[in-house]
Amino acid sequence: MTFSGIVIHGSKHGRTIGYPTVNLEIADSIKSALPAYGVYAVGAVVRGREYAGALFWGKRTLFRDRGDVYGEEVSVEVITHIRDVVVVNDSRELKELISQDIQNVKKAYDLSRS
Repeated sequence: MTFSGIVIHGSKHGRTIGYPTVNLEIADSIKSALPAYGVYAVGAVVRGREYAGALFWGKRTLFRDRGDVYGEEVSVEVITHIRDVVVVNDSRELKELISQDIQNVKKAYDLSRS
């Protein structure tokens, strides 16, 4: 599955723990076609360049609330499911979880491109 969206401002929490994110505004018709909530390995194209990425798709249950790409269109190709959504207790746990996700995403992305 591949979809596109426009980059919008988020809560900026990811950047405070060392993982800046890209938040996308996507059409409702795309949301209904997306796979089950979870973390996915993706290939993301920004300004014509492809990057390996991790997609979190789900409700913001974790907390209560590269360069400037706001307003840019990003195309996302979902490669594979990495894990289900989990709730963490604090920023430390979230940082550890994201670190594991990034390792798994890099492996999945590299395999998909070899």
